[in-house]
Amino acid sequence: MEYLLGRAVASDVSQRDAAEWPPHPSRLFSALVDALADVRVDSSDEHARCEAALRWLEKLPAPEIAASIDDDVSCRTMVKHWVPINDETVERLRSAPLVEQRKRQERFFPAIIPAKPVVTFIWPSVEPENEHARALDRLVERVPYLGHSSSLVRMTRRSDAPPPTLAPSLDGNHILRVPGPGRLDRLNAVHQLRKSDTLVQPPKGREVAYGRIRPARPYGPYGAARIVTVGGVTLGLEHMASLIVRYREALLSLLGDNAPEVLTGHSGRGIPAARTHIAYVPLANIDHEFADGTIKGIAVVLPREIADDELLRLDVAMSRLRTLHFGSLGNIAVGARHREDGRRSLDFRRYARAATTWVSVTPVALSLHPKPKKGLSEEQVVLKDLARLGLPQPVELYLQDVAFLRGAPRARDVLRRGVSSVRGRLLRHVHVRFPCEVEGPLLLGAARHMGLGLLLPRGNS
Repeated sequence: MEYLLGRAVASDVSQRDAAEWPPHPSRLFSALVDALADVRVDSSDEHARCEAALRWLEKLPAPEIAASIDDDVSCRTMVKHWVPINDETVERLRSAPLVEQRKRQERFFPAIIPAKPVVTFIWPSVEPENEHARALDRLVERVPYLGHSSSLVRMTRRSDAPPPTLAPSLDGNHILRVPGPGRLDRLNAVHQLRKSDTLVQPPKGREVAYGRIRPARPYGPYGAARIVTVGGVTLGLEHMASLIVRYREALLSLLGDNAPEVLTGHSGRGIPAARTHIAYVPLANIDHEFADGTIKGIAVVLPREIADDELLRLDVAMSRLRTLHFGSLGNIAVGARHREDGRRSLDFRRYARAATTWVSVTPVALSLHPKPKKGLSEEQVVLKDLARLGLPQPVELYLQDVAFLRGAPRARDVLRRGVSSVRGRLLRHVHVRFPCEVEGPLLLGAARHMGLGLLLPRGNS
């Protein structure tokens, strides 16, 4: 599917002033259902064949998607428009034109401009019967736009496909609407209801989590994250250890005694986990002109290798945790981030993209104590930590006490209360540049599972 004007105009169903990208498979299916009505005019037999093809299509699993994402897309600046209401009945005509007599309502026309204005929906290892294939060809050639009527497209069905960038994944960060069995009947029923009540809207339908397909470049052991917001008590990054320790303890109590080591960080006997386990990092107001370093949320960062049943157990426990008690400071409310919450501080994709240059948000706790006289400098300790994560040798590495980011505290100001693994260790802010792009997120050094050593990408140079 190619956007002929180089832009996609479609509103997110949960946030009308935000653009939907990539286009959801359910939106594609609705466009094909709309094209089905045009086929009925030409031939009833052809309509029956196209309807059968759509019923076959709605039963397929969620497709993979090849589209520009993350830094390969830009958003048009949002401007409010006050638009006359089309369905309003004007009871009394005046000398003014009819369009000026109608009331106006606030409308948004959010647009996305992808680097490549082509999107491909891919069902791997699925080949339609010849009759279904011909019917789908008939439908896609009748789809003039997707989303807003100004979002012109042309579509075709192909037997080959480019490499996908998004695929269904239980730990994915993108939630997309997909059709399912019975979707065609539901859309037809809503169409009949709208003949008497134009306010009726089709249900959102099934939602599926999508994750980015990892490209062939270096990456750390961590992947997606679960985000929770915090509220009630305002804490700065220098106090993040107390918050994370309290949240982790509360979550472990809900996970129970027999939780797997990927969730607890230790085996049943208290021995540190041999495999990579979940990490907790603070999400704060940083890296802009008015950044103050206050913590807005916590990200529970997941290992790239985590089983579905382990992830489900974590999700259940996190959904039950609502309040953290902080004694005289009061209570902190914690809860899952709503999709409508557009705060940049809570967008974990900032930490997960690929870049060559990375800087620390929270200082790195050096895993070894430097011994310059024996040839072990602070830089060499960090190099060992990077190599242990399987990352390439950097071409630049700077360490200092002062943060490289606006809003981040000095390393010496970060309190370590409750984090025994950093007792006596040196804390340093890090600026590192690799010879190639490295896929995030990156957590570095000792106690990286407790919020220290969180790195943020800084462009591609």
